[in-house]
Amino acid sequence: MLQQSPPTDLHGNLTSVEHWSRVYRERPARQAWAPRYYEDRLISFWLCEALRRCRAETALEVGAGDSVWLPYLAKQAGLRFVAGLDYSEPGCRRLEQQMAQYNVRGQVHCVDLFEADPEQIGRFDFVYSLGLVEHFPDLDRVLRRLRAFVAPGGMLLCEVPNLCSVHGLAMRLWQPELMAKHVCLSRRGLMRAFSRVGLEQVEGWYAGAFSLAVVAWELYPRWPGLARTTVPRLRRFQERVLDPLLRWLDVRRGLPGVAPYLFVCGTAPKACSGIADAA
Repeated sequence: MLQQSPPTDLHGNLTSVEHWSRVYRERPARQAWAPRYYEDRLISFWLCEALRRCRAETALEVGAGDSVWLPYLAKQAGLRFVAGLDYSEPGCRRLEQQMAQYNVRGQVHCVDLFEADPEQIGRFDFVYSLGLVEHFPDLDRVLRRLRAFVAPGGMLLCEVPNLCSVHGLAMRLWQPELMAKHVCLSRRGLMRAFSRVGLEQVEGWYAGAFSLAVVAWELYPRWPGLARTTVPRLRRFQERVLDPLLRWLDVRRGLPGVAPYLFVCGTAPKACSGIADAA
C-alpha cells in the first residue's frame, strides 16, 4: 500500500528527487530478481548475516525506490513485515510492483526522510540503507533520522560505495558531475558518526575485492561520445570476464583502496551481536 506525502526541500541532500526519478524511469524493469552477479551476492551475504544475527522480524529500507532488496529479503529471511521509504513517486511505484510480484506484505511510504514521522511509519528491528547517507554533507543529521526508525535493541546498517578508493578516482575522472553528488566516507568517519548519534556496538568493514559495477558509467559522463562506444564494451568485459572471476574468488572482506563497498552497523541500546566476524 503506497502512502504518499508531497516532497518538500532537499534538506541538504546533494541529489534531488528529479535525479532519482530519472534514474528509476530509465532503469529496465527487473522480473523474478535474485542475486546473480558478484556485487549482488556480496550485498546479499552481509544483509542476510545482519538479519540473522539480530533476529529481525521487521525491516525498513530507506531510499527504497525500485528496490529489489526489500522483497527479496522479506522472503529470504522470513520477515513478518517490511516497509520502504523513498521520496520519488516513480521509484515508489516500482517498489510496489516488486512487492506485489513477490507477494510480500508491507507498506511503501512516498515521503522525504526528513518529513517522515516514526510514530506513523513505525519502528523496526532492522533499518538499512544502500547508497544513501553519502549524499548528505551533514552525516550526523541523516543518521539521527535513520536511527529514529530503529526499535529498541534493533540494528541500523548503512552500505555506501567506497569512494575513498580507485572507484572514487574513476568516478571523479569519468563523471565529475555525478561525483559532486557524493561525499567520500571512510570507515572510521562513518563509525564515529554512528557512535555520535547514540548507536552502540558499532562495527565497520570494507567489503569485496573489486568491482566495475560501483561506478554508474552511463550517468553524466564527461565525454558522452566516448561513453557510447566504451561503456558497452566495459559492461561486456564485466559480465563475461570479471564477474565470473570475482564470483569464483568469492571475496567478502576487502582492502580500503580497492574494495567496492563500505558497511557500518550499530544497535540501539539493548544490543544485538556483531556480524563483521562472519567472513
